[in-house]
Amino acid sequence: MVWKNRTQEEIDDTIEKIADWVIRNDMEDPAILFFESIKPVAGIGARLGGAMFAGLIPLIGWGVDDRFVAFRESKDVEKVIQLIEKASKAKHQTREEQKRQNKNRKRRRRKLLPTPKKVTEEEPKETPKDPPKDTTEETTQKKPWYWPF
Repeated sequence: MVWKNRTQEEIDDTIEKIADWVIRNDMEDPAILFFESIKPVAGIGARLGGAMFAGLIPLIGWGVDDRFVAFRESKDVEKVIQLIEKASKAKHQTREEQKRQNKNRKRRRRKLLPTPKKVTEEEPKETPKDPPKDTTEETTQKKPWYWPF
């Protein structure tokens, strides 16, 4: 039956599925922006969406109505936003921890490499001066192969 009353547990399950899908596809920021923008009109939009897609539900799938019912109240939209933010924060913390571990691993590798020899500063040796060039000869500099002119 398409038009059945859903319990709060069914609505919460649908909300969790939506939040999991958003997190799995790395769409946290666009989803939060979207849900924050539709929160004021979520009730009207969910009812209109259910009415618009009523004839297409057999073609699209029977689960579409569950998603419309989940957003009939703004508190349910807020639940989705909170779930996404919480999961996103945990995901970013694990990523930061992985970055720190990788950085420490690289540091340990560097310690295993031999240290380069230090170059001591020596007094510059005097180089003999070039003999004066003949001014009668034309000196042409060789231009690189990519020179445009």
